[in-house]
This record gives sequence, C-alpha cells and structure tokens, in this order.
Amino acid sequence: MVAGDQIRIEFVTREEPYELGVIPVAGSVAPRDTDIPALPANTVPVPDRDNAMAAELLMQGGAMSPVATRDAIWLFNGQSGMTDEPFQTYERGQTARIAIVNDTRFFHGIHLHGHHFFEVGDDGSLGHYRDTTLLAPNQKTDILCVFDNPGKWLLHCHMLGHQAAGMKTWVEVL
Repeated sequence: MVAGDQIRIEFVTREEPYELGVIPVAGSVAPRDTDIPALPANTVPVPDRDNAMAAELLMQGGAMSPVATRDAIWLFNGQSGMTDEPFQTYERGQTARIAIVNDTRFFHGIHLHGHHFFEVGDDGSLGHYRDTTLLAPNQKTDILCVFDNPGKWLLHCHMLGHQAAGMKTWVEVL
C-alpha cells in the first residue's frame, strides 16, 4: 500500500456489500533491517500411554431424549450441570485416556480448559494436539491428556446453549 490508498471494510450481505468504513493510508513505512529470531518450539508433554488412567465421558440428552427432563436437557454421565465433586481428580503430571461418547443426535464440541490433549486415532496413533474436539452424533473418540496444570478446570460442550442447559463438568488437578 502506498499513500493515497484506502482500506475498505465491508460487511457482505446477500444483496450487496455494506460499507462499514474506510481507512485512508498516509505516509510511508521504511523497510525493516532487523533479523527477528523465531520463537522456540512449544514444549508438548508426552503422554504415558502404558499407565494412563481410564475414564469415560458419556454425552446424553437433547429435546427428544428419554433421559432429558425440563431441568436437565443435556447431561454428562447422567448428571446435568455442575457438581460439588469433579468428574475426575488427577495428580499433576498424570496421563488420562478419556473415552468421549456422544450418545445424542447432535454434534458437540467438547472443550477442556487449562490443558491440551491428543486425539487418539482408530489405529491407536496420536492425532492432533488440541483443547477442543468435535464429535458427530453417536461418535466415540478417545483423547490422551497429560494433566500438568494444577487447579480446577471446566470441561464442557462448546455449543454454549448445550453448556448452559447442563453439559458441563470439571476436573481437578492436584
């Protein structure tokens, strides 16, 4: 861009774009002559697959589900909403293999605060490293997580209407 150019910000609609604003470009920028080094690689904890603590997170509910009630539309392991006791308690550094089972007719994005995890492939290989996984209706997936961040951490559906209607729990890392 050079002086005299404009940056147009538009909102795309079905009929035609709607102009939100225009930013004039003025002045010039001298080329940088500095060499900025790359950041060091992130440290990714290696899960202890042989000693992983097993757990299951069963997603249930929905408008037509036989387990849903007026006050409990979405559930994890038969429980809707937060409990006084965590879904699981882990020692710092402990690896868990959590089988997440979607026993509903809806997609759910399951999000874990404070940690990342590996999705486990059908062949047992470690897949993507993330903090949210998307499950289709009636899908099951396993995740491997090294719980290395102490505290009380929310585990919930990222479809926030599902979370607000009960699909949330928590884990504790000592």
